Amino acid sequence: MKSFLLKFLFTSLIIYLGQLLISNVFPPKIPETAVNFNLAYHEKKPEIMYLVDSTDYVTDSEEKDHDAISLIMEKELKCATVGAIVQNGGNPDIFAAYAKFIARFQPPPDYLIVEINMRAFGAAWDKDPQFEFNEQKLFFDWFAETALMPFWPFFSNSGFINFQPANSTTTDQPPSIFLTLLRKAGLMRYPESPPNEPYPDNPLKNLIHANYMNNLTKNHRKIQSLLRIADMFASKKTKLIFYFTPIDYQPKQSFMGDKFVTQLKKNVNLVKTALLEKQVTVLDLSTSLSAEAFTWRSIMKANSKLENLYNNEHLMAQGRHFVAKALTDEIGKTFIKVCPTPTPAASQGNAPE
Repeated sequence: MKSFLLKFLFTSLIIYLGQLLISNVFPPKIPETAVNFNLAYHEKKPEIMYLVDSTDYVTDSEEKDHDAISLIMEKELKCATVGAIVQNGGNPDIFAAYAKFIARFQPPPDYLIVEINMRAFGAAWDKDPQFEFNEQKLFFDWFAETALMPFWPFFSNSGFINFQPANSTTTDQPPSIFLTLLRKAGLMRYPESPPNEPYPDNPLKNLIHANYMNNLTKNHRKIQSLLRIADMFASKKTKLIFYFTPIDYQPKQSFMGDKFVTQLKKNVNLVKTALLEKQVTVLDLSTSLSAEAFTWRSIMKANSKLENLYNNEHLMAQGRHFVAKALTDEIGKTFIKVCPTPTPAASQGNAPE
């Protein structure tokens, strides 16, 4: 037994050193988000970390106010620094992987803001590999700034890995043996079943239904991902703030009827109740803004097709300022930091006697 253990440790050491060498010869494919983390945290040392999707930034090229929500918060809080990690298509699963990485920070941030976009719970995104972020989840869950990091070149450069889901409808590429094993072991999560289509003659209604109107349960894997984030920081000093991003509900309500808002609120309340049980702060902004606060209206000026009621939560300036104010008001209840006093400029000429 002792001989086997020594051989195992020796072999592991050789593999470990070999990976160090390989990583210098064949640089690993580091996810872009890891670079963003370096800029957002290691260089800025922010008091506030912010996990958000594309609702953070400007998507309308004609807007004059280009300030992102994160930048507006910095301006409002004056002395605070906000480190925003923007992941288009904010899936709570990838946010949980990012949060696990943030939980390793020393010192930890004073605040962690996590955006919740109810569209991310829709079955329509669950069959689309680009919104699953499997490579990033694997990297941040198991490799980023851990003893396993030297092994990442093998995982990132090897053809042994394919990060496409097995039941994807948008790729013909089969899943790798490696990911199949991970899936069976429960170490990597995969999409739910494809959405049903209750409106056979109306693709737009089907899209809205698939994105927002599913009957969620507390066991939904993305709700569980949010609860894991709360658990990660339960014993830390970091204050968690979850918020439901505003939904452009008015045109969808007009198109689908009152059942749209009824189901949306039912799902929001389910997620909110589960999070409140974890003693974290939850802000519900889901139905706080009228349609004029969303960018789809400006898109329809150029193309008036009904399909441009597309389900997105991209915000105009008034919407971004509204969200930023709601977040800074909440942070302002507990944020205490004395702004440094500017050093007075040296006086010119001779000092008076």
